[in-house]
Amino acid sequence: MAEQLTPLPDLAAKLRILTGNPGPGYRKCYLLALDGKLPTVQRNGRRYVADADLPAVAAVLGLTIPAGLAAA
Repeated sequence: MAEQLTPLPDLAAKLRILTGNPGPGYRKCYLLALDGKLPTVQRNGRRYVADADLPAVAAVLGLTIPAGLAAA
């Protein structure tokens, strides 16, 4: 099965849905990704976050994904 990826520009909206809290802006996510603080992959010049890494990404940003949604 193919790895599910979220484009970095869509990360804030996805985290907002999963956590119920305002997500960080794109710029903050991008700079954290460049600094190696967010786990991202780069494909064809674009950065993506693996959906399996969303709980770790949320933790770096000080957010919590409810247990029932973390596995979704």
